[in-house]
Amino acid sequence: MLNDRTLAAVRALASFHSFHEAAESLGMSTATLSRHIAKAEEFCGFMLFERRKNGSALTAGGERFLLLADDYTASTTRFENGLRQTRNATEMFLRIGCGPLTTDTLIGPLLERMLAKQPDLRVKVVVRATKEPVEELRAGALDIVIVDLTHTSNLANLDIKVLEKRSVAFFARVGHPIHELGPIAARQVFDYPLASAHLHRHWRATVATMLGGDSTAWRRVEEMPAIECDDFNLLIRLTAKTDHICAGMPETFAKAVADGTHREVQLSHPMPWNICAARRRGLGSQAAHLFWDALLAGQP
Repeated sequence: MLNDRTLAAVRALASFHSFHEAAESLGMSTATLSRHIAKAEEFCGFMLFERRKNGSALTAGGERFLLLADDYTASTTRFENGLRQTRNATEMFLRIGCGPLTTDTLIGPLLERMLAKQPDLRVKVVVRATKEPVEELRAGALDIVIVDLTHTSNLANLDIKVLEKRSVAFFARVGHPIHELGPIAARQVFDYPLASAHLHRHWRATVATMLGGDSTAWRRVEEMPAIECDDFNLLIRLTAKTDHICAGMPETFAKAVADGTHREVQLSHPMPWNICAARRRGLGSQAAHLFWDALLAGQP
């Protein structure tokens, strides 16, 4: 069978109609391109191009050849992807997508237990606060995602597990004036600049409702957060020196609280967090099935 470089040469000449331009586009000499074309025509047993004074054009056989070549390339790609998926299904390889609020609360503890039992486990964790992990799950780039699915409308062909609800907490530097207010309503937190991970649509709507739900409230929400970053180490560092309030989970701020740089803001009522786990129905590696089972076993 013809190699990829020869097929690329045929496609380039069909596109540019010029040996010189086609060779230049592939980073090869004209002579090398000519050898690839001759090799392809010898393999096929018929002429692929009609040489003219004003360039080269595909023959009828050449047009048919390109269609078959495209089918061959697509079939080869499907074969390689299928083989990769089959290989992954037998390997201890796990790909997780999650938001930054779950790394300390769910992902870390579960992976610690799995690695203790399966030291050969390979893990890839993609941490993003947007809906991209769900899209990557659908595309097969991830095995499991643990995110807030409130803002995700299409959940077809996914296994969904609603996990135990947790409350989002707010933290500010020690000595911040907000600590002098005592237990406060969550809406009062937003009187101060916010530092947080990406606020998706559900959270923005929740905050806007807290602030009154009118156009003024929405304008304030559109300017949030003042500092946006999915890396909580950076957020903790910045909020230790400023009057920004940081939203997160208690586990994430445990060290900062122990070090005396931050204190939790006392709320009169908690802010619940809708967190879910999702996986593609009927698919996944052995490691993904083990992680899913361990995740569900830890839920009420």
